[in-house]
Amino acid sequence: MPLIEPLPINVGVYYGNDFRAYKKKQLNVYSQNVTSICNIQLGEANIALFDYILFNVFDNVTSIQQLPNKRHNFNNIDLIIEPTISDYAYALAERSDPEASAYITYEIRFYSPDDMQITSWTIHGEGFIPPRFQRKGPVLSRTWVVKLTQLAMREVAAQFMTDFCNQKDIQTLFHEQCNQ
Repeated sequence: MPLIEPLPINVGVYYGNDFRAYKKKQLNVYSQNVTSICNIQLGEANIALFDYILFNVFDNVTSIQQLPNKRHNFNNIDLIIEPTISDYAYALAERSDPEASAYITYEIRFYSPDDMQITSWTIHGEGFIPPRFQRKGPVLSRTWVVKLTQLAMREVAAQFMTDFCNQKDIQTLFHEQCNQ
């Protein structure tokens, strides 16, 4: 049994090309003359994250191939959601650093089915590993970056799931559904 009941809202979700193919190339330079380049591809993970969130928060979720416009009205959808990733970074720890961490920021835009942007919501997530759990020397492993990023994404999921109905414009539009 889920902790929250899905809201009786029909949602369309639009994943833009930048969101689907998001990748980050980061050069890491350490004091011990160790350099690494890490290519992180978050496109599939972004989609998996928001599919998980949306299918657990709403009764009905439909993937759409374009945002609404004057020619394409989505009559069977109450709200269209377009997540975008606006920032992503990570810092891998060395012995002198307090922790290893990853930060991710999503901007989520909400549209009416007839082409009007209702609001947007910025959600930040952070994943970190406290010093007591780190091994000696720099944390260079791609595995650590993935784990840190997953922690940050879980934080985003929790925020969306618990705070969706607390967004002022959402509360105004979906007062009845949010207060069941």
